[in-house]
Amino acid sequence: MRRSEIIKADVLKLIRTLEKGSALPSRTALCDLLKTNRVVLDQAIRMLVEEGILIAKKGSGTYVANLIPTVRSWGVIVPDVADPIYAALVRGIEDVAHRLGRSIIVCNSDFDISKQADYIDRLIGHAVDGFVIVPVLQSDLKENYRMFMKLRHLATPYVFCNRLIDGIDAPAVLSNDFYGGYIATKHLLRNGYERIAYLAPITYKGSIDRCQGYITALQEARMTEDRTLIVMDEPTENEHGDQRIARLISEYHVDAFFCFNDALANKVLDISFELNHPVGIVGYNDSILCEQASTKLTSVRYRSQEIGSAAANLLSEILQTGFSGSYRLFSYLPELIVRQSSLPMRARSV
Repeated sequence: MRRSEIIKADVLKLIRTLEKGSALPSRTALCDLLKTNRVVLDQAIRMLVEEGILIAKKGSGTYVANLIPTVRSWGVIVPDVADPIYAALVRGIEDVAHRLGRSIIVCNSDFDISKQADYIDRLIGHAVDGFVIVPVLQSDLKENYRMFMKLRHLATPYVFCNRLIDGIDAPAVLSNDFYGGYIATKHLLRNGYERIAYLAPITYKGSIDRCQGYITALQEARMTEDRTLIVMDEPTENEHGDQRIARLISEYHVDAFFCFNDALANKVLDISFELNHPVGIVGYNDSILCEQASTKLTSVRYRSQEIGSAAANLLSEILQTGFSGSYRLFSYLPELIVRQSSLPMRARSV
């Protein structure tokens, strides 16, 4: 992001504290206040004049126009607002924003770190007061640190939703993934399943937390842990995902699966049909796939709208009180939605 765009955002924040028609402070005073030079400041002011927010009067000074934006806004960045989980999250944020007289600008990152960075830059240019972000998973810790410390340097508050980023101590509102893994596995154990596998396409904090919940439920039931039944990586060149699932069923005698998401759960269901070998299945997210599947899927449901509302309230609190040294982390317990895919073994039919 260009320095002039950052200064433009800072000038816009200053403008919002001034009366319409009033004069801006002198260029020298602004340079001192914003810790910038005259060239960069002039570029920023020129952009605001072109947008009609400022009026430059030759020989007189620069004045606040009558068309300055008066509605304060928050930036909301999610992976895909079409996903019901994120749609509900955004709804929770919007409800709070509307009550507080704020508007929201919603952007889709599409799980792309560069797109997320671009939207952060653009929204800073629009002088949003703060951000609620579902951060993109990124293995490059330096890139994560650079991006979010830029927000901290600009004193732009942000709150994470659904996941944390390694190396970033940020306020966050999360779903308790450990508990989700625990209740899913506990449910399968209660229904008579013994050889339970855990499937996740990637390894990151969320998938690890769910796995820890899975392991804890097994230990509590005094079941022997078989680490060959824990799969937390992408399929290899020699064995694609379908083959791996089929092998777990046919060779490792797995009788149930706890899956990282509903898409994986649906795949397990299809393969069990092909093998004519019914298994118990619990997915995660409680997406539309659960009702559309040939056998309706049991799944762990996020409390997405509540999480969105909590994140918005937390952002509002930070905007009023500023960042503090205390670590603000709030966790919501998910719930299990029971359907046909995890019926007790004696009642199971595929």
